Amino acid sequence: MKKEQFSRIAILNRGEAAIRFMRAARTLSGIHGQPLETVSFYTKPDESALFVRMATHAIDLGE
Repeated sequence: MKKEQFSRIAILNRGEAAIRFMRAARTLSGIHGQPLETVSFYTKPDESALFVRMATHAIDLGE
């Protein structure tokens, strides 16, 4: 049976948990040599927040 792998994950949190997860994803990517992209969703007030800057991709949800 083939093991399913994924390469992108959405982060639906904007707090410390999101930051810790993105750091772990970056570490795992380096260990396994396969990128694990992170996608953050944010609103305008959070556009310069750390969880947005750390993500591989950031999606602006508007106001």
